[in-house]
Amino acid sequence: MNRCADASFLIDVTRGDIGAVGKLREIQLAGEALTSPAPAVAELLLGAYLHSGRAQTEAVSFAGEIETIPIEFETAVLAARIAAKLVRAGKPLAMVDILIAAAAVSKNLALLTRDQGFSRIDGLVVEPY
Repeated sequence: MNRCADASFLIDVTRGDIGAVGKLREIQLAGEALTSPAPAVAELLLGAYLHSGRAQTEAVSFAGEIETIPIEFETAVLAARIAAKLVRAGKPLAMVDILIAAAAVSKNLALLTRDQGFSRIDGLVVEPY
């Protein structure tokens, strides 16, 4: 199964986290492209634009290398269904996280993340790093 990255993974790569950088290297050695849903890339860029200098430049450059998965109508519908199910169960998540998860599920991708909240989503394969 191919993988896509949550914002936590992208941010950890830019911070030089050993686990994230090692996983990125594994992806590259396997000849896979680094993919990420658009909301996760936006979260990475938000952090970049809150900083200045070299950290911002490096994060923006890194974001440009990511194959971004758009949020299409079908993905939005899936996200709404996931969100409703979680709210009914009393276990809501932020919509940005649900959009990220829905993009991964709709493209049959495992999600690289450290965020335990994603484990609440049925059908989502989570790959820790």
